Amino acid sequence: MKHTWIGGLAAVAGIGLATPASGQCTTIDFEDYSVGQVVTSVSGVTFSAEPGSCGGGTPQPVIVTPTTGTSSGTRALSLQAGCPDFSPDKLRLVFSDLQRLVTFTLGEPVSPGVQFSVRAYSNFGALVYSRMMSCGGGVFHYIRIGHESWGPTIRRVEIESTIGLFEGIDDLAFDYDPTPPTALIDAPPYLSCECDVVTVRGIACDEDGEYGSDRLEYRRVNADPGTPWTLINSYTTPVCTLSSLYTWNTSAVSHGTYFLRLTVENACGLASTDITTVVVDKAPPTVAIESPQPSAAVCGEVQILGTVSEGCGHCFDEYVVEVAPMGGSYSLLMTSSEVVINGIVATWDTATLPSGDYVIRITAVDDCGNDTVRTIPVIVDPAVCGCDADVDGDGDVDFTDLLTVLAGWGTCS
Repeated sequence: MKHTWIGGLAAVAGIGLATPASGQCTTIDFEDYSVGQVVTSVSGVTFSAEPGSCGGGTPQPVIVTPTTGTSSGTRALSLQAGCPDFSPDKLRLVFSDLQRLVTFTLGEPVSPGVQFSVRAYSNFGALVYSRMMSCGGGVFHYIRIGHESWGPTIRRVEIESTIGLFEGIDDLAFDYDPTPPTALIDAPPYLSCECDVVTVRGIACDEDGEYGSDRLEYRRVNADPGTPWTLINSYTTPVCTLSSLYTWNTSAVSHGTYFLRLTVENACGLASTDITTVVVDKAPPTVAIESPQPSAAVCGEVQILGTVSEGCGHCFDEYVVEVAPMGGSYSLLMTSSEVVINGIVATWDTATLPSGDYVIRITAVDDCGNDTVRTIPVIVDPAVCGCDADVDGDGDVDFTDLLTVLAGWGTCS
């Protein structure tokens, strides 16, 4: 069994559904911090000033409420005042993981027209992005470093103004992931017959991003709209090759047809779903015989009519028809794997059998070993078939020939 358990007890088949979400899964708006609070690290990124600025001192990253507002909410991240003003302070962002795309807004300075530079560096210190701009006039600059097509390249970002009075950054977004994860149920197949334990095989993986979790749920196909799904289990480690993902013990559910739903989510909130449908088989097959009726007199070629089936037929295995003299041993008449609905179950030729009491036994079995046995006692009596010979010798084959046989004065050929 795979990965780490995190809780819980699972008409459509083979459908992969991706739930759209923002590809940048970490967005920091700084609204959860107090004004004046020093913030040096948040969710995968550390903040600092360039060491040695301010004449040997190092101003701290701090939460502020800019005089000209922010791009969202009321708070942003800035640096404490420099020495006090005209020092080349740099707000430095260092990411714990290499990034493809980093975005944020840059607030305007106290004094209009102040020049800003934004630079980004690779893991080896190589410059991968550089931009100069002039802020002022109540404008918030949207900074986008990188591209969806980039590989994970960005390790460090530095923001510097010509003086130490700039309003700071807001709505920092990173951890770019453009694609949803993979959710695939390879087995059991659509409308397969399942017995006590269902093994679910497939893939739960995020090939190009950070994995989140996966879960397997079930719901009855004919459940009322809005019926919640029932959790089977949930895990937090990916499986990227076809493997056993889950086992579902069906002891808690009744006979019926169920949806099984696999949901996989990555760390950025993107999700994919795959669904299959299975029949949980706990009911025995149906054997209903319409003819002959119990204790009926039969002769000649007897057609056994009725129904031998199992639900919708997906779990049916076979039925066996046997006959025996009353109290004697059964002999095989026929075996079939075909479901019969209001039709001929078997044909029994009694022409060569001695008259007397017999039993017809029909045994139906499904794929889970559930069985139903039906026995029908009958009387084999050739006389009930009429007479096809001129027993009384009058030149005609008629009713008097049958009466002659019944009286014991002759036999039918």
